[in-house]
Amino acid sequence: MSFIVTLLLGVAKNFLPGFLKGFVVDLIEPFLKHFNDKDARRHAEKIQDIKADMEEQKEITNRLRIESGWWVTALQRPYIFYPLATHFNLVILDTILASKYFFGIAVIQVPVLPEPYAYMQGAIILSYFVGRSFEKVGRLRAFAGQLTKS
Repeated sequence: MSFIVTLLLGVAKNFLPGFLKGFVVDLIEPFLKHFNDKDARRHAEKIQDIKADMEEQKEITNRLRIESGWWVTALQRPYIFYPLATHFNLVILDTILASKYFFGIAVIQVPVLPEPYAYMQGAIILSYFVGRSFEKVGRLRAFAGQLTKS
């Protein structure tokens, strides 16, 4: 009988998805009470390991949710920020290459945006870093508040 329970715990720990682990462990737990103290202690440690793994997975999921950010800022990155940052970096690279190595001749020939748009480009790039920082701090504080309530 001990072998069967051990086999079921191994299957629950290694092959079942997270939402079934707790259910299966709760089903197996009453059977463990019928074994001697040594076996029951060993099986209880396995159950505690599974529950600790489940808690760790929940914490990792919450961290990933915090790191991913709000869906609006997630859409800003590929459609607005990345093209502007790429253009900004190419202009800087072209300026550095032209001034240091090619005697003022533009190598890549990336045109600088006209004045109101160049200012907006810098403001968007700056606001992304500043806004993203405030968003992360706010989400971390919210996550810390959830931890204290638990």
